[in-house]
Amino acid sequence: MQFYWIQLPSALCSGKTASTTGADKCWNGITKASYLPEVMGDGLANQINNPEVEIDITKPDRTIRQQIMLLKIMSNRLKNA
Repeated sequence: MQFYWIQLPSALCSGKTASTTGADKCWNGITKASYLPEVMGDGLANQINNPEVEIDITKPDRTIRQQIMLLKIMSNRLKNA
């Protein structure tokens, strides 16, 4: 389902379904109008230049740090085995 929601705005605005009235009828986050900022790609690394997203990609979040630590522990156990 996540892929569906990620692709939905692009599908509606670029497909023939909603774009027959023009790009100024797509949702820009506030109202139906054209979207002026450059559209960023998917993924965390692409969001660094997105003016609408405040995110610090230099510090991974807690879940990612825990997963990295678990991977290191498992790798060491496999090497020692």
